[in-house]
Amino acid sequence: MKNIERKKFAAEVVIPGLPEALSYEITASTPEVCVGDIVSVPLGNRLAQGWVVKQLPLREVSLPNKKKRPNKTKQQQLSILSKKVEPESASLKPVITASKAFLPEQLELFQWMAKYYGANLGAVIDNSIPKLSPGRKTTKYSITNSGLNFLKNSEDSDKLKRRAPRQFQVLSSLAETPNKTKSQNELSSISKSVSSSLKKLKELGLIKAESTFPEFSSTLPSKNIFSENIEVKLNKEQTIAIDRVCKKLNPKQFAPFLLFGVTGSGKTEVYLNCLEEALKNGGSALIVVPEISLTPQTLERFQNRLNQPVALLHSQISSSSRWISWSALLDGKVKIALGARSAVFAPIPNLSLIIVDEEHEQSYKQSDGLRYHARDVAVVRARQANCPIILGSATPSFESLLNANNKTYELLELPNRATSNPVPKIEVVDMTKLKKSDQLSEFISPPLHSAIEKAMESGEQVVLLYNRRGFSSYLQCESCGEVLRCSDCSISMTWHKSSARMNCHYCDLKLTPPEYCSQCRDSSLVAVDVDDSDSESFGKMSYRGGGTEKIFEEIESLFPKARVLRMDRDTVSQKDSYQTILEAMHKHEADILIGTQMIAKGHDLPGV
Repeated sequence: MKNIERKKFAAEVVIPGLPEALSYEITASTPEVCVGDIVSVPLGNRLAQGWVVKQLPLREVSLPNKKKRPNKTKQQQLSILSKKVEPESASLKPVITASKAFLPEQLELFQWMAKYYGANLGAVIDNSIPKLSPGRKTTKYSITNSGLNFLKNSEDSDKLKRRAPRQFQVLSSLAETPNKTKSQNELSSISKSVSSSLKKLKELGLIKAESTFPEFSSTLPSKNIFSENIEVKLNKEQTIAIDRVCKKLNPKQFAPFLLFGVTGSGKTEVYLNCLEEALKNGGSALIVVPEISLTPQTLERFQNRLNQPVALLHSQISSSSRWISWSALLDGKVKIALGARSAVFAPIPNLSLIIVDEEHEQSYKQSDGLRYHARDVAVVRARQANCPIILGSATPSFESLLNANNKTYELLELPNRATSNPVPKIEVVDMTKLKKSDQLSEFISPPLHSAIEKAMESGEQVVLLYNRRGFSSYLQCESCGEVLRCSDCSISMTWHKSSARMNCHYCDLKLTPPEYCSQCRDSSLVAVDVDDSDSESFGKMSYRGGGTEKIFEEIESLFPKARVLRMDRDTVSQKDSYQTILEAMHKHEADILIGTQMIAKGHDLPGV
């Protein structure tokens, strides 16, 4: 029989920064390259990373002609001009390495975003997928068949026990779980210098070593910090909403729902029941929340209720943890993804349900880099996946209300609270009408001070929302009214007392605050005589307004016995900061929580 020649294929690869896709040959060293792979390819004199967006036979690729360049010497140039030079056909450069990065069906979403938002396809994919960061490799050891037979032979095992007791202990420990592996750390309880024993046993062929990257941890939380396992009885409106969504789950079909429910109406219970139905039918789900601070309590509630591991995706977790979660979803090991705005791109096979909580929130808009609206992207993704999507809110956006009014979305209403808790009383205090002599502090009004005092006396907790970071919101000249602004962004800069710097919250420019105004008076001319008996200072800069730092300081001064926490972007920069602060509130280890908008959305704090 004649040898059948293997068909040659090429891959079209988009590379960030380049306007068009480039073609590369798929060689025998990378035969499994397919759409959605991240690849390493030659680009000029360097290697670049890109993503495969198309695979086609090599014969269908139009190769450019590469002409020979004349040599630089005059004699050679003259000889070349006298001859006819035939163009030399070019060949494609090969794909060097390849690994899975996203699902092939996700390409349609990325292409839609590139067209709709006027962006480059490479930039869309680059901003949507986490950086390839599998973490550090760990070496696991396991016993071989030769090792098991060695231990069964009493003569050999006794000899090893006498001459090398540590090696015998290591081998015996691995023999206890012959089908499982153990790391060096797990074996270090035998001896601190276990590495030499492992090396010798490996040389003898009694054990084998395998280096692997960290895998997704599917361990469910053992302590219910953010949730309680209590049986919930659904009301009539919740039952109707769940039934309507579930009808679109089996058989699966695209259907956008606007879940319009007042605060405390039980929207989360509707989400959970619909998720249970989607998982029962063998599907997968995506949950998007507006703030990273909401992920700890949502993660615990959903994992405990659904008895399923949930992959967490947001910018505050480490790059390796994010990639491990991404890979677990990509391989189908985990069926539920949860996260903030960027989680809308999670690679979920057989996507059956999408939930966007607090769909009206402005935080779903990406304002730098690739600009997009995660809620709108989620709706398009649901349409492409042919699955239902629930947009939940107590105060829906005008766009969603219009879509519901036009019957583009199906409106599901929860007008009543799910529990017997009454609607809270709202009191508006006009601070401008209060006498300064009646106020104990600049920002805490007398009615608010009285309410906090009563809560402290009864052992309850308090949440204070002040939607500004820093200590003072701006620095202003007392003479001309000039406000210190960022030279790049033209917005007022904020005084942060903890760092003793003026900070621009757009570009993060930091400056030492000036003492005098540069616009109206030089520092050497501060004192100016107005008449013979009086003088007035000009150009002095003063701190105005307030922020969470200042509120924190005032509360500590007014309530010295209270345990006060602050939650804003400055205090949650470290890993697990959100969870630590919220756990302290749930465990009643803190009395007062002060924060920006990240504390205002969907937190269930029973002691407040």
